[in-house]
Amino acid sequence: FGGLVRIAYGISGEGRGQTSRALAIAEALEAQGHEVLYVAGGTAYEILTQLRKPVLRVPALEHVLCDNRILLWRTARHNLPHLLRARRWIEAVARALEEFGAEWLINDFEYYSARAARLTGVPVVNLNHQQILTETRYPIPWRYLSDAWLVRLIVRWITAPPSRLTIIPSFLSLPLRRPDRVRLVPPVLRSAVLEQEPGEGEHVLVYLNRSHGAEGLLGMLSRFAPVPFRVYGFPTLIPVGRNIVLRPLGLGHFLRDLASARAVIATAGFTLISEALYLGKPLLVLPNRGIFEQTFNAWCLQKSGQGMAVIGRAPRMEDIASFLECLPLYRRAIGSGFEPGNGTVLQLLEALWRQGRGTTRGRVLFAESGSVYS
Repeated sequence: FGGLVRIAYGISGEGRGQTSRALAIAEALEAQGHEVLYVAGGTAYEILTQLRKPVLRVPALEHVLCDNRILLWRTARHNLPHLLRARRWIEAVARALEEFGAEWLINDFEYYSARAARLTGVPVVNLNHQQILTETRYPIPWRYLSDAWLVRLIVRWITAPPSRLTIIPSFLSLPLRRPDRVRLVPPVLRSAVLEQEPGEGEHVLVYLNRSHGAEGLLGMLSRFAPVPFRVYGFPTLIPVGRNIVLRPLGLGHFLRDLASARAVIATAGFTLISEALYLGKPLLVLPNRGIFEQTFNAWCLQKSGQGMAVIGRAPRMEDIASFLECLPLYRRAIGSGFEPGNGTVLQLLEALWRQGRGTTRGRVLFAESGSVYS
């Protein structure tokens, strides 16, 4: 990479998916001898500390959900105290970046580190999925226009500081708005996923990122008695039907259950959709209502024919029945999967860093422009 680099890596603390993606890239950089300082809060901070990574803790900006729906006012009230003290946190991160000697910031949708980089003059590479909503062109059904407008404002606000390059992992090929500064690459997958041997067992894996208020789903699943369900994201002590096993969240057995599942029922987070498709698993996705990124993921998945989506309402018995009946069709649409984008991301970083920190102001130039799909 043109010499070893000191990299700060900002990771959103909202969920496990972004942490998995960030670790896939960061650990590949560490393996090459680069030094990485992580900046994260929430779930990301918990995972990184368990792995004994050097991590600077910041507040996590999080959604408040009930019954698979975002509660906008409670979300605003939850995050407002953190934002009122944002200047203090940004200055603290800026001091840490200077003490670490950060030469670059890779930012996966983390608010404080991006602004700290602007204070200290550290150049930024954005590597996240959320900016697919602001950096690509796609048709939007009219009923989602207001949600799309709102989320675009939020994405631009969080990623406001200028970046030298934006890399967007995606299982879609979409036209770019700024092909000189943005790259669309296949999904980045953690090594633990790449090491899995896909099989086809009898069980269906079920995962919700927030289970509060969504217990009715368990009641519906219990009525499909011949089908075993392995369910993650719910408290493990609540009573359930005999065909349901409640599992605590843990990387090892979750991935084994994913690799050996016949299908997946889950919320519409990008990382889990990508991992399931890579392993050849059809999906029934239940996007968090009010979060347009998940609506977008679900809509695109259903349009691809690789799964089914229930958008804007709670799932019903007939949805689950229809999904299970159509599994062979979805498997044929998935086919042989895709080649992960890990290597492409590392090549893009190498090309950018080889230019040198002092020569990258202005346009970011590569031999090829735009999407790797084109």
